[in-house]
Amino acid sequence: MAYLACRGCHAVNAVSLLHEQVSREIFRPLFARWPTSEVPIGHVTNGVHMPTWASPAAEALWTHFCGQPHWLAGEGELSSAMAKVPAARLWQLRKTSSAQLVSYARELLARQVAVSGGGAEITERARHVLDPNALTLGFARRFATYKRPNLLLHDPSGWRGCSPTRCGRCSCWWRARPTPRIARARR
Repeated sequence: MAYLACRGCHAVNAVSLLHEQVSREIFRPLFARWPTSEVPIGHVTNGVHMPTWASPAAEALWTHFCGQPHWLAGEGELSSAMAKVPAARLWQLRKTSSAQLVSYARELLARQVAVSGGGAEITERARHVLDPNALTLGFARRFATYKRPNLLLHDPSGWRGCSPTRCGRCSCWWRARPTPRIARARR
């Protein structure tokens, strides 16, 4: 079916440069006389819709320092403009955004606990999970091996510089299921 789709479509896009290279090898038999580098497969790197992705506070900060529409600027222009943002302003944005996210997550969890029959005590405890001052690493949706979660724990010495006294607390949250056909992700 993939070969049929490749033959019948206007364009073939991969989701990253590496995926493009791998796909060119996979579909090379369809273009036997073409050099691999010319197999007509491009890539569109996953991204975000900047006008709706950034919070209002982040948007205000970037607009102030980078101009508007800042997301249309070239990478070099944008990098130099962002370098002018004082570290204290970035840190304040991070703290405010983290507190808002934690507040939202706590309220959502408390509602879910209450609706699923949790008692008043458990519901109240749900309103105090997460720490807005901690580094929180989260995984959601599919938990697949290609996302390489094992790299977090592969080299424990990498975490030594991030002691609680230096960097604060750290927590990891997984709310994801492995894809059914990837048995290794279950480990």
